[in-house]
Amino acid sequence: MSHDLHVDDLTDLWRLGAVLLPTVAIQYATMASELHKTALNEGPAFERSKSGPTKLLTAWTELRDTMQDQIAVKTHQRLLTAGEALKQIAEGYATTDYLSAEDIARFNEEIENANNDPVFEPPPYVPDAPSTDDPHPEENPPDERGR
Repeated sequence: MSHDLHVDDLTDLWRLGAVLLPTVAIQYATMASELHKTALNEGPAFERSKSGPTKLLTAWTELRDTMQDQIAVKTHQRLLTAGEALKQIAEGYATTDYLSAEDIARFNEEIENANNDPVFEPPPYVPDAPSTDDPHPEENPPDERGR
């Protein structure tokens, strides 16, 4: 079995870092955002009519905060960091003398032409994943002027 990297391997590595991992990170950002929204109106959901909040509110808050900060936000950050590292590794390796000039030209051409192929197109935008410490945008809606 050969341990040589080929242009297709580098292209796959670049695609993993530039396209696939950021796309998965978007899902974790969405998860964090949706969990973040639940904090706005959680009080009434866990209130008894006259005796105040139930003990479930504390348990729910701890669970939500753990899911948001320890799972969604951290995974989002790690996916983006790993994706950037894989992309840099592929690009760096392709510019060394381990590949022939023809292979380097082919790799660069595949990456440059990636915009013509949705399989190689990086997400246009990867949102941040809000943590439990972040303000809720729903609490301060924009005024008539959009501010």
